[in-house]
Amino acid sequence: IDTLLGALCLAVDKSHDWRAEALIALTAQLPELYPEALELTRQMQDESSRAEALRVLAAQLPKEVYPEALAVTRQIQAESSRALALSAFSEHWPDVWIPKLLVASREIREGYSRASTLSALLPRLALQEIDAIFWQELLGTLTCQTRKDFIADIPKLSPAIVALGGEEALRGVVEAMREVSGWWP
Repeated sequence: IDTLLGALCLAVDKSHDWRAEALIALTAQLPELYPEALELTRQMQDESSRAEALRVLAAQLPKEVYPEALAVTRQIQAESSRALALSAFSEHWPDVWIPKLLVASREIREGYSRASTLSALLPRLALQEIDAIFWQELLGTLTCQTRKDFIADIPKLSPAIVALGGEEALRGVVEAMREVSGWWP
């Protein structure tokens, strides 16, 4: 395994895309390589390739390496790339990790990237327990998405809408959507 990993490092130094593909293929076959694969991922210069490798590895990673995977992700400077990895983690990691992923998502400053990570987290958040301050932040962030993506998130937000304003508020949102949709072609 060490020889194989060494050969991988030498063979793919010239192309980060190849490195990501090789990492993904090898770890699927040799799960004991996850710690080494994460270290190689950390060393990737191209952040989009690093994020793509983390995205694909998200479903396969053993729980023991979650802290390292999150640390590697947080080092990604390009917020759109960081958002890609965080969104994948939110889909595959257990509920106990959701608060940490939420914190990492809220660290993203760029609107669309932050919105995409929060959107991915919506089904995993306890929205029926949301407070008004986080609701304002969440709603303001989600409006940075495309119209289609924002509308797709509205049903996911229904527990928060009901918690904050009751069923009447949810009916009001539905009515407002009907009215506004008449304005759009």
